[in-house]
Amino acid sequence: MSSAEQAPLSASGASTSLKSPGIGFLCVKHPLTGLEAIREGEGVKKGQILAFLRAGELLAPILSDRDAVAILQAAAEGALVGYGEVMFELT
Repeated sequence: MSSAEQAPLSASGASTSLKSPGIGFLCVKHPLTGLEAIREGEGVKKGQILAFLRAGELLAPILSDRDAVAILQAAAEGALVGYGEVMFELT
């Protein structure tokens, strides 16, 4: 491996699914500020906010459960997601 190449953060290189911890509407942009938590294709760190789950007036952060080289959004912005539904794929 040349010095210009970097080893991926994921040891296995396999993707994992990040599932919804509850029922609500997926908000990739914060409803009050309009700022995006992440952008598709970016790398993320464990504990980083990826999005928010809105249920009524409750806004719960969705956190990455591991370091990942890239992220793919599986559920659309504003989509109603159920418990255990895949929201993101981490690679």
